[in-house]
Amino acid sequence: MVFFTSLFSKETIIQKIARAYGDKLEKPALVYTRIVTYVWCFFMFINLLVSIWTIFLSDRIWFIYNGCVSYILIGLLFITEYSIRIILRKRKLI
Repeated sequence: MVFFTSLFSKETIIQKIARAYGDKLEKPALVYTRIVTYVWCFFMFINLLVSIWTIFLSDRIWFIYNGCVSYILIGLLFITEYSIRIILRKRKLI
């Protein structure tokens, strides 16, 4: 919820975190961090819906998704976003 509500303010949480590390955020980096915030919020919302849906399924399916699959998906999204960030920084696009 904190990340989502930060979308309605001038500076998102991800932008604040980036600034805390001493990064100077130019216009492309500001756009990128706002997009990343949207992506994470969308992903977490879908994950929430699937998690709620699994409540009504068997215990085994609930356990597999909520205890394993959701964490793998979070890790994959993190690795993907981090890889894209590295590539964009090397190309000096952010």
